[in-house]
Amino acid sequence: MENGISLCMIVKNEANWVGKCLSSARNLVDEMIVVDTGSADDTKRVASGMGARVFDFEWNNSFSDARNFSLSKATRKWVLVLDADDVVSERDIDAIKSLVKNKHYDGFSFLMRNYTNNDRVVNFVPIPKGDAYEESSGWKGWDLTRCVRMFRNLPQIRFERDIHEVVDYSILNSGGKILKVNIPIHHLGEAKSGVQAPEKRESLYSRITRKRLDSYPDDPKDNFTMAFECFKSGNHDDAISYYMKAIQLKPDYVDAYIGISQACVAAGRLEDAIAVNEEAAERFPHVSSFFYNLGELYLARKEFDRALDNYKKALDLGSPQKERIEEKIRLISSQL
Repeated sequence: MENGISLCMIVKNEANWVGKCLSSARNLVDEMIVVDTGSADDTKRVASGMGARVFDFEWNNSFSDARNFSLSKATRKWVLVLDADDVVSERDIDAIKSLVKNKHYDGFSFLMRNYTNNDRVVNFVPIPKGDAYEESSGWKGWDLTRCVRMFRNLPQIRFERDIHEVVDYSILNSGGKILKVNIPIHHLGEAKSGVQAPEKRESLYSRITRKRLDSYPDDPKDNFTMAFECFKSGNHDDAISYYMKAIQLKPDYVDAYIGISQACVAAGRLEDAIAVNEEAAERFPHVSSFFYNLGELYLARKEFDRALDNYKKALDLGSPQKERIEEKIRLISSQL
């Protein structure tokens, strides 16, 4: 196996996006592998024209199987995984290349900037003033998560789970180590609305997750995923039920508490939203999101003293909503 990095991707009907992704990565990687799972557009032609090796995979409702098929085609010692609506910044190419020189780690967890104009999403971070990345231009902020996107090309390292597939477990279970790096991958998925119908993707995710829950009803991640799919489709009461099940199975599931709050607000159950956030704030006093939520909820009820108290606690915890909170505090102070 040769030194270097193999880019491995799985795609379907991504003709409008795959070229941008491949273009951003081709000066970083030594080969580009694109596995198509049944495109009806020009995805394969675009990818091939960019210099990628293109393979077909018969879709079987398992993202992990498709991912692992792409890994089987890689010939370099390291693998970088991207989606068609991801890009890497030119300013980070040298930093990513240098990671492969590290002899102590087998995988690298990148910051995922999921760009969005919806400032109510979980883990929303407003675009900071003077942000160095041009990829953030035109967006309000991002939903910040982490994901292992580069790892050694070893046969024991493979993706698991049919949906929201992860490679982390196989790295750790084989004795490997994962390093968190502060290099972002720029995810532009929200911009795809109107290009690829969101309801089709949600239906696919829901279908796969329901099938998994039939076999593994006590998997907290699958219950969380099902809750999120219900929320996106407007089934807020079902979303709350699945989020609650996820918390029963995993009591420290912070994002599930945030999800319940969002679903309760969307369903008009404001008293329930307050109760959930009060419980979560007591259980997780280091998480600013719950105090920020309480500030918003109490402000909506014109309980200004309570709103002010919770906003200040969120600020003290370093809330990424700093500018918004300071504006709300000024508003409340003018009302008192």
